Amino acid sequence: MSYAFKELPGRGYGCCLAHSEELKVGKDPFCQTVCRGATKRDDWPNGVKCNTSPEPCLNETCSRHGVCKPSPESADGFECECERRWRGKRCELRLGACEFEQKRLQELNVEETAICLNNGTCVNNPNGLDFHCQCTPAWEGIRCEKSTHQV
Repeated sequence: MSYAFKELPGRGYGCCLAHSEELKVGKDPFCQTVCRGATKRDDWPNGVKCNTSPEPCLNETCSRHGVCKPSPESADGFECECERRWRGKRCELRLGACEFEQKRLQELNVEETAICLNNGTCVNNPNGLDFHCQCTPAWEGIRCEKSTHQV
């Protein structure tokens, strides 16, 4: 997306999409923000270049499953804090039930963080909301906690 910039007396530089005729920050739908970090350059429209995107968190950058936080250290200028069941740069990946349970156990600081005990395997159920443990032949139970061997 290309921007054109124009100096607004006492307010810094206004940012506007290049195809917009007039710059009216707050009135023109394309000019909703003031550009920060602008530098004058003769080879840019109106002689101004915006060093960073005006407001990196204005769009739905975190895919409705996280909160956008401006971050100058990030290449994109923002970071997403994802909701509990979501992950990814833009909170676009839903955690499977096994991943979510693993994360929950770690957050609780429990001593045993294995979801399925005794070499059992966690399997996401088709609904994606819950899981079951696939136990080895010597074990059974919800988390493979009961021995099948009679003592």
